[in-house]
Amino acid sequence: MRYDAGKARWMPMEIRGVRGYFNDLRIDRNTIPEGFCFWELADGDSDGTPCRYKRAFW
Repeated sequence: MRYDAGKARWMPMEIRGVRGYFNDLRIDRNTIPEGFCFWELADGDSDGTPCRYKRAFW
């Protein structure tokens, strides 16, 4: 199941000087506002530490 970006709760964050917003839901790409970049993080060991990330294109 994917969630509507406009209805999700977002937490401000910063990675290597780049500010953005984070949540841990699977977001429906069609609900991302125009002009926003969308990146996906993956947790490989289920310990909450992101092990890889990639830009999501849609």
